[in-house]
Amino acid sequence: MYCQNCGTLINEGSNVCENCKTVVSNTAEDMLVVQATQNTNYNAVSNNVITKQNKVKDFLKKYCKVVMIVSGIISVIGLCIAIKLLVSGDISYYIKQYNECMDGYRESNMSSYSSSYFSSAYKGIANSYKDLANTWATRIWGIAIKIVISGAVGIASGVLCLFSYKEYKAIK
Repeated sequence: MYCQNCGTLINEGSNVCENCKTVVSNTAEDMLVVQATQNTNYNAVSNNVITKQNKVKDFLKKYCKVVMIVSGIISVIGLCIAIKLLVSGDISYYIKQYNECMDGYRESNMSSYSSSYFSSAYKGIANSYKDLANTWATRIWGIAIKIVISGAVGIASGVLCLFSYKEYKAIK
């Protein structure tokens, strides 16, 4: 006879398994009672585990769908903002203004070296052009940063949406 708990061979006439110390019975009636009890406990535990697994699946299904929808919306909004900033013409206008200021700066700076009488006036004008060019450069960088951030958020949210969709389909 073998132990019902650990499967070790038990000597005839022994009521205890030497390996795991489980009490065993030699009679067929006692064996049926032990086996029925074990099956009942196993079924109860099995049903409990299945119930918990179903609850977890329902929870994940519900929130995968929410994550998928929210990340999809954020993705569309982020990419729309990035595209709007790119095609609005603001950045090309700012670049044009920056280039004109830099041209004025170079011309004024060169003129300050060629004319000794108006040298300080040309240097002042050159510095004004340079300050204005820095203002335009700041605006260009501001738009560029907005484009990068909104594009990155849009792409990252799109990837999250894709993974949520795959997880949702796998759970379903």
